[in-house]
Amino acid sequence: MNVVGDLLRIKEFRENRAEMEVARTSHVLQEATRALERARNELDEFRNSCDRRERELYADMCSRLVRLTDINDLMLTVSQMQEDVRGHEGHVSTAVDTRKTAVEGLAQARQGHQLAVRSREKFSELKIVDDTDLRLEQQRAEDLEIEDIRLKASPARELAMNDETPDEQEAPLVIAASRRRRFSGARLAGRGSRAVETGRAA
Repeated sequence: MNVVGDLLRIKEFRENRAEMEVARTSHVLQEATRALERARNELDEFRNSCDRRERELYADMCSRLVRLTDINDLMLTVSQMQEDVRGHEGHVSTAVDTRKTAVEGLAQARQGHQLAVRSREKFSELKIVDDTDLRLEQQRAEDLEIEDIRLKASPARELAMNDETPDEQEAPLVIAASRRRRFSGARLAGRGSRAVETGRAA
């Protein structure tokens, strides 16, 4: 069981998950930034529109005779526009808070990703060391196995040499005896030949 390898796979999974969280929070921040821009643009456009409408209303009031009800209606209209402006300002404030939360979320996601990367790198280094130790251990085991086979083979060869057949063991002795007999026979034959020659000469 490769414990380090299993832990490394867990660390890699967590790193991938942290990387996905960074991508997600980054997308959230981009959306929040765009939403804030839209809210600010809408606020600016609405303010400009309200300012133009208010000037038009006052210009109209100044161009004719008005009654008290006309003045009251004008004030009510201006008050409503101001309320609407505050509503748009509230949208901007909400968008600012949303973007701030997104920025913090992205910062946390990046920090978590950095921690996951460092943790994975540490176990990657441990995995390299563990693999190296495993290869060395396997090499030692193979060397011991080869040495064991060699040691077992040596007595077997000695036993094979000691288990030679009697004929094989006695063959050198038989050959030597045969050579001695042939040499002795040749000497006897030589002596006989000399005796015959001597008799003839007599």
